[in-house]
Amino acid sequence: MNHRGAGTLIIALLIVCLLCGPAWAKLIDKIVATVDSEVITLSDLIRLRKIVERTQNSLLQIDVVLEQGTLKGVLDELVILTLVYRQAVKLNLTDYDEQQLQSDFEHFKDGFADQQQFEQFIYSNGWRTQEDLLEVFKRYIVAQNFVAKRVNLQVELRLNSYYEENKEDLYGGALLNQIEDRVRKDLYNEELKRWWEELTRNAQVKIMPTPL
Repeated sequence: MNHRGAGTLIIALLIVCLLCGPAWAKLIDKIVATVDSEVITLSDLIRLRKIVERTQNSLLQIDVVLEQGTLKGVLDELVILTLVYRQAVKLNLTDYDEQQLQSDFEHFKDGFADQQQFEQFIYSNGWRTQEDLLEVFKRYIVAQNFVAKRVNLQVELRLNSYYEENKEDLYGGALLNQIEDRVRKDLYNEELKRWWEELTRNAQVKIMPTPL
């Protein structure tokens, strides 16, 4: 290939990159996991890890099933998000509180020294605009709400059964209030793990060897 032909090819590739943006990145990015036909890339993983490092918490607020502070924990969270969000869309349960979204996003922004540092965080991690990052938070809030609805319903059913089975050992409202938080938390964690296992069992989840 002569220099003119090589130059033309490079220019064409650059135009494709500019036009396709994230879609092109998906083609050249390293795949770290697949959930059925959906792909999770290394850049997806790194971006979420940067957010988790700043929030120091699972955005899904489901730490019980994650290895906090590890790359595997972040990848597990991405897989869970993919499964849960897809289920919420399938059942048309994608409602969210706009005030909660803005509040969570502003709280995240407050962790930066100034607007310039915040914008640098956005651009250096592959998002084009603030709205792109806001969309990430929106997906998490939709997933959080769906998890809460799905799991809390099962918790209430199991809690009622617990009361019925142990009613002879429960003495008055004071004791009920004393044990309810503990029992509810235990049941929530158990139900969350059970549902997570069910979701992954019913999907084709493949984790690639992690390069980091």
